Parts: sequence; C-alpha cells; structure tokens
Amino acid sequence: MLGSSDFVQTILQEAEEKVQETLRLNLKINDLSTLAGKICERKGIEESDLRSGSRKRAVATARRLFAQIAVKKMGYSGAEAARFLRVTTSAVNCLAAYEETDEVKTFT
Repeated sequence: MLGSSDFVQTILQEAEEKVQETLRLNLKINDLSTLAGKICERKGIEESDLRSGSRKRAVATARRLFAQIAVKKMGYSGAEAARFLRVTTSAVNCLAAYEETDEVKTFT
C-alpha cells in the first residue's frame, strides 16, 4: 500500500503540475536550437560561442541557463543537451544541478 490517500493525491498533483509546466514551455520553445537562439539573443552572444568551450562569463552564464532549461524544464537528457552544446554530459549535468536562477522562470 502506498500510504494515506492524501499522500498519494499530493504526489499525483505534483506530477501533474510538472507535466503542465513542461507542456507550457514546449508550446513556446520547440527544440534545443530555438532555445539556444532565444538565450543567445537575450544574452547578446553568438550561438557559436554558446556551443564552444568559451569560458567568458556571459557565455558560461548562458550555457548554465541553457542546461537548466533544457534538462529540468524541457525534459531533455543531459547527454542530448551536451551533444547540442558540444560539451561533456557531465558538464551539462553539473550546470543543470546549480540552483535555478530567476532568469529560468522568464522562459517558462
């Protein structure tokens, strides 16, 4: 038995909210390329910089934002996002694990 029905209802409601949040985001942003374009435009950097190994602050911040949205909000795996960014899966997973910035919410 899973426990009290209140517990089960709470878990189901949280799961439904997560699904709805992901669906809302997917309506605005279709794929990783679109996400990258929107982030680069907002941050004033080139997409080629985002997908390079650049360590400039603006690029690193944009890359972290990309990883957090792609992995946590859009449901992409770290490996898929890493292939797009041309970095390691470990790098993307580390970036996604950082505390979410308020800027992530502006994309949702």
